Amino acid sequence: MMPLDPQPLIAHVGAERVVLAEAVRARYRLGGRTPAAVVSPPSPEAVAAILAHAREEGLGVVPWGGGTLQGLGAPPARYDLALSLRAMAEVVDYQPDDLTVTVRPGITPAELERLLVHRNQFLPIDPPRPQEATIGGIVAANASGPLRAGYGTVRDWLIGAIVATPDGHLVKGGGRVVKNVAGYDLPKLWTGALGTLGVLVELTFKVTPRPESREFALAILRDGVRAERLIAAVLDSDANPAVLELCDASAWQAVAGEAPADDGRFVLFGGFFGAEEAAAWQRDLFTAQAEAVGASVAPLPKEEGERLLVALGDFAGDGDLVVRLSVPSSACTETVEAVIADARSRGLAIRCATHAASGSIRARVDRLAPDAVDELVTAWRQAAVARGGHAIVLRAPEAAAGHYDPWGALGGDLRLMREIKRALDPVSVLNPGRFVAGL
Repeated sequence: MMPLDPQPLIAHVGAERVVLAEAVRARYRLGGRTPAAVVSPPSPEAVAAILAHAREEGLGVVPWGGGTLQGLGAPPARYDLALSLRAMAEVVDYQPDDLTVTVRPGITPAELERLLVHRNQFLPIDPPRPQEATIGGIVAANASGPLRAGYGTVRDWLIGAIVATPDGHLVKGGGRVVKNVAGYDLPKLWTGALGTLGVLVELTFKVTPRPESREFALAILRDGVRAERLIAAVLDSDANPAVLELCDASAWQAVAGEAPADDGRFVLFGGFFGAEEAAAWQRDLFTAQAEAVGASVAPLPKEEGERLLVALGDFAGDGDLVVRLSVPSSACTETVEAVIADARSRGLAIRCATHAASGSIRARVDRLAPDAVDELVTAWRQAAVARGGHAIVLRAPEAAAGHYDPWGALGGDLRLMREIKRALDPVSVLNPGRFVAGL
């Protein structure tokens, strides 16, 4: 790494916002690399100016929020600047009557929740560690949690955004109203792009009224066949679960603090939101469906249900290795059993929690030697592909960085992705090498 001249950075953001101290830079270490400087721009215009300078000087820039999702992706090919956006945490505009809110990227879901609750509204995204994760990082990673069963992902709630591009411009997509004019839906392009196409500096979301009632129930199942039958019954019924999480016994012990009763191998946790009568009806329907497949149903007070919902949201925030396997919902139980069997054949303790409505499995190993990552990820990815899915690595030991494929094969979409990257960031300023196939 060439010595970095901090003076141009200081000219853009001020000396107090450019940190060269090794102790601070070490906190932003990524994939075995430490940035030469940490820059904390105060505004969208400052972000754009920093990116323009980085492009001119050939610097690699990694955007940072809370750092909770930085395990996603390959090590950066170049890493000169850590661009910390945490200080950009303002609420730009809130229109409760129109159900929209516009924020800067550094705000956390927990901070936003404290604003929205006063008008009995909320933004239904619940990634791991909501006290630390930032809204910008959540959108960049397209992260989601248990609420995706009933509310979808952050992509479904983002209606407008502004990004700073590597050539120093601010580009707007969408708007601040729910009904926007026709055109390219750029916010959808930026969501999940891992900050490789532009740095999100402003985001507008639609929000929704808080449900009148939130009811919870859990079913304890002795085998995967019963679990699969119950999931199918719930999804094929008139119920509309806001949460439908399947845990193997080990995952449930980590979430709940105790093993499932009745020697259960799986636990299906359901959350049902809405008007009080409707939520209670859905909970009772779930209970009847569970009993019909031979599951035992445990009573679940609302306070305990809320506690478990938070713990399930944080499940993927821990562990040495976390892999997300995405398969059809009908194949999730079979895939979980295959992954568990593979891990145990290697002498590994594994926990799996699944968004059952979407078939998104988070497989977690709490302790793993770095040299075991590649073989394990390859085996699990093959299990997902064999069932019509794919797998990506959300987190792995730092010592394994560069020795495994975090993304897997993409297929025919890769050519289009390369062309988009070449058009928007031709010299690869942003997160160089971190995205699919080294983009």
